[in-house]
Amino acid sequence: MPFCKVHDIVVADEVGPNEVADMAPQVTARLLVSSDQIGCVIGKGGQVVQTIRTETSAQIRIMKDNHLPTCALSNDELIQISGEASVVRKALF
Repeated sequence: MPFCKVHDIVVADEVGPNEVADMAPQVTARLLVSSDQIGCVIGKGGQVVQTIRTETSAQIRIMKDNHLPTCALSNDELIQISGEASVVRKALF
């Protein structure tokens, strides 16, 4: 598969003509979320994030501080969502 932007793959509604569903590309989306909002994503006891994982089959991780990009603010958290493009898209929505 030629180089393509993760965003283009994630927002696409269908698999391209040269891609078979079994060979769908794995993508990773990373989101910076303010520390005061991360609880909304995680939920009480991790319930919200676990529901998203269960319903989408996406791999969702809250990354450690040492993974923050240099553009992150001191109160940012990094969420990583991985899986097939359609799974990541569903988890993002």
